[in-house]
Amino acid sequence: MFIPNKTFNAMRVGVLGLIATLILVIAGESVLFVKMQQDNRVVLDSLTVRVAQIAQATNTRLVQTNSRQNGTEENVINLNKLLETQAVLITQLQDATARTQVSVDKLLKNECTPETAIYVLTRDMVAVCRSLGVQP
Repeated sequence: MFIPNKTFNAMRVGVLGLIATLILVIAGESVLFVKMQQDNRVVLDSLTVRVAQIAQATNTRLVQTNSRQNGTEENVINLNKLLETQAVLITQLQDATARTQVSVDKLLKNECTPETAIYVLTRDMVAVCRSLGVQP
């Protein structure tokens, strides 16, 4: 088959143009790929730095929370000891109050007898004796 010179040259120019275009496209895609890799590396580095910062902040907060929890536990233990001590003191005070009340009742009964009433009792004491049901 015979191809004229002009057609052959046109085909050759077309093929060379196509090859040149493909080389340009491949070179452009290579440049874009390299640029995208660099951008991705920068983003990945910044994300790595951010994750490290967040991890450090989280660890710091965890340590702070742990120390606050330990302090709270210590305060609760101290409060529990204080409450136990107060419970013992309240029981002792109740016993002392009951004994004092018994002594006061005995004393009032002894003071409210008619023999002592005329010498010792004031008006207020007479009123107390009457409230106890004793007529001095």
